[in-house]
Amino acid sequence: DVANSDMNIFPGPDGFMQHHNEHRAAQQQDHPVEQAHDNDGQRIPEPDIPVAESKAEQHLQGDKDNDEDELGDVPWQKFDYEKYISKQKLLPGMDAYERNKFNQQASDDTPNDRDVPDTRSSECGSRTWRKDLPDTTVIITFHNEARSALYRTIISVFRKSPEHLIREIILVDDFSDNPTDGSELNIIKKVKVLRNDKRQGLIRSRVKGANAAKGKVLTFLDSHCECNENWLQPLLERIVENRKNVVSP
Repeated sequence: DVANSDMNIFPGPDGFMQHHNEHRAAQQQDHPVEQAHDNDGQRIPEPDIPVAESKAEQHLQGDKDNDEDELGDVPWQKFDYEKYISKQKLLPGMDAYERNKFNQQASDDTPNDRDVPDTRSSECGSRTWRKDLPDTTVIITFHNEARSALYRTIISVFRKSPEHLIREIILVDDFSDNPTDGSELNIIKKVKVLRNDKRQGLIRSRVKGANAAKGKVLTFLDSHCECNENWLQPLLERIVENRKNVVSP
């Protein structure tokens, strides 16, 4: 159920690293390594073997310094949306439902910055959220998604989230027929696009995005959804309360 949910949120690599190191240290304490000796009883010096850093440990070291080099520099407000979706416009006589199993024409005609109805409980309007919330990497996987729907998902994340809480948005293109569906979005600030060289499916694609993530928390979204008011803060707050939580709205 978690794997198939439209939206899931997990502690990022930083959150699991402490537990892993504590477990490894305990193992070493319980099972000390014996020093090797040769046939004459002389100690054999240990070889100087370099130890590779784990992905999570690399994340802890100055990743933010490299963000500007890896991510785009065009603010989402200045991205040429009309040019982007024009390359996938329906031609006269084409079936609007054939490619995506929903009405692509209706999606193309829908404003990308629309406000959806606020479906939260009335009590949520008066809630305040913690100020020490961690940032997050939003991971969105897609395959042959309607460009208008994919872009509207991305824009809703930017519009409905506090800017400082969005570390990056990683799009994982699961080998779409047209590689430019994703690559043309790579110029948007805070957006990073990865592409599979063959179909990998939802879970492997999400794992690929997670491996590249730099945020403290991983958030997984479907590629045709729209975020609502204050959607992110309550999810992150549950993670702060217990880093082992996996939460879904």
